Amino acid sequence: MDFGILIQAIINGIMVGGIYALVGMSLNMIFGVMKIVNFCQGEMLMVSMYVTYLLYEYMGIDPFLAIPIVAVVMFLFGVLIQTTLITRSIKEDGDQNVLFLTCCLGIFLSNVALMIFTSDYKTADSVFANQVVTVGGMNISVPRLIGFFILCAATALVFLML
Repeated sequence: MDFGILIQAIINGIMVGGIYALVGMSLNMIFGVMKIVNFCQGEMLMVSMYVTYLLYEYMGIDPFLAIPIVAVVMFLFGVLIQTTLITRSIKEDGDQNVLFLTCCLGIFLSNVALMIFTSDYKTADSVFANQVVTVGGMNISVPRLIGFFILCAATALVFLML
């Protein structure tokens, strides 16, 4: 096996793994701070991706430039869910129903997305979509590199906040 291919696979794995680390960190924050097990975390990520897609498709906004807009939209959506569903469920029925609520909310969000967007593959191309940075003979995708730097910044901000 070629050593260069191994190093390339490790670099790609770190880039993709960083995204999973960010999602895991958000799950940990929700449970650690609010003591709520959120079973619809993946579906909330899906909704944010569809919001990004809609901003790209109908307004022509680059997906990387849409990140602040999507963050505000998803914050407001999260506040709406927290105040109307989760807080009310905790006050009335205790913590156990939040498990069922978030599980059912995830199923609901998935099916609404399926009804609206169908199961067809959707993409939002960025200006950086096909660009590659070569470092020491290793090719690194620019979108993954930008995503990795954003997640490093987000992780640092969370640690500073805590």
